[in-house]
Order: sequence, then C-alpha cells, then structure tokens
Amino acid sequence: MILVTGGTGLVGSHLLLELTKKHVRIRAIHRPNSNLQRVFDVFALYLENPDEQYGKIEWVAGDICDIDSLFDVLDGVDYVYHTAADVSFKPGERLKLMDNNVGGTANMVNACLDKKIKKFCFVSSTAALGDSLQGGEITEDLLWTHS
Repeated sequence: MILVTGGTGLVGSHLLLELTKKHVRIRAIHRPNSNLQRVFDVFALYLENPDEQYGKIEWVAGDICDIDSLFDVLDGVDYVYHTAADVSFKPGERLKLMDNNVGGTANMVNACLDKKIKKFCFVSSTAALGDSLQGGEITEDLLWTHS
C-alpha cells in the first residue's frame, strides 16, 4: 500500500490522480478540517468519471505534527510519498512553517523508520531553500536564510 501525505494540496492531489490510474492501494492522510472536495474537483478536471478513481483512495484523518497518530496510519503501508507542507511567505508564519514542514517531516521520517517502510519519497520546493541575501541564484548549496 502507498501512503500520500498532503493529498489535499496541489502536488498531492495530482499525485493521487496518477496513482489511482495504476490500480494500487492508496491511503491519504488529511487534516480533519481539510476540504476533500477540492481533490475530487482535480480528478473531475481530467476524468469523465472521477468517482471511480477517487473512490480508490482510503482517506484517514491525521496530522504529521502528531507523531503518535502516524503509527496507525502507516499500518500496512510499504511506500510513502510525503508531499505535505504549509506554504507562506509571511514573516509572522515562520514558526508555524518550521513546526509543520521541518517537525512534521522529521515525524514522518522517524515513524517510517520505526515501521520499516520500504521507500520514502520527499517532495519539496525551492521555497524551502530560503532567500539569497546577495540576490543571486538559489541552489541546493545555499544555506537557508530568511529576510
């Protein structure tokens, strides 16, 4: 079975669409207040009958920031696609972003190691690399800064 975190987001919802085409067992974690209709709407953009493929997803409420909730979610899972992340460029949300994106990812990695998950795919963006103080090119070699 495959677990997808962040399945209600832009990348996660499109990943779920592609995974359901391959007829694999899929579980997706979502926050209790998530709008699952948005994921269905993504499926409807590409499929004439989105119900069939959308119905292949086992939705499970959970939070990557709550490591204890992840162990049950990972039962029976072999592969994880970790696409969950908060995105914001507001300076006042830095701590929230760090808690979710860094702490939540650490929780996912640690829970997956504990559960002996076969493969873990981490998805991120260049926003995770921060700003270049010199106004130059942002690469993976850049140390993270915030302005």
